[in-house]
Amino acid sequence: MHGDKWKETDSTEIEEYVGCLLHMGVLKDSNFPTSVLWSKIDGNTLVKAFSSRDRFLKISNAMRFDDKETRTARKAKDIFAPFREIWEDFDAKFAREYVPGPLLTVDEKLMPWRGRCAFLQYRPSKPDKYGIKKMDFPYMVNHTREGKERLEKSIWEEILQLLLQNPILAVAEILLSTFFHRLHSQHTSVSYNITMVVAV
Repeated sequence: MHGDKWKETDSTEIEEYVGCLLHMGVLKDSNFPTSVLWSKIDGNTLVKAFSSRDRFLKISNAMRFDDKETRTARKAKDIFAPFREIWEDFDAKFAREYVPGPLLTVDEKLMPWRGRCAFLQYRPSKPDKYGIKKMDFPYMVNHTREGKERLEKSIWEEILQLLLQNPILAVAEILLSTFFHRLHSQHTSVSYNITMVVAV
């Protein structure tokens, strides 16, 4: 990609790169251009210690998260294919560490994003008008179904089934957003001995 200007990387540098991204995320530094983050006067000290700005941009530009050889076939069924595998692995690790309480809420969430994305959504009523919508049950559902083959049951019912079937879920009551009023599956909650309340 970069020809003779490319320097081979290793696992240590990639781990540092990911740590750098997490650090920038915590500080909300993703809102700033790299010219500011690497500024000699006002730049982020930890970010500058990781690498030069040029090296950071080259790694970001070259970063891929899937097998290029099989991408075309997978994207035919799932437009999230280039990131699907690492997303689900990352999500599963959080789920193992999450212990739910007696009351839970499931709702949709728009993750702000203005980059290239095949299923970017525009919501003029939201503070961040562009983003990726997901059904949010922190670190348990995080459902991004966009792009997969259409199923016979609705996306809402599929998400609810994922939630109820989680083996570590042992709650008494779940508060659902108004989107779930479309469900006609009261028997589902009965079979799992869980009370579902839909917000109006």
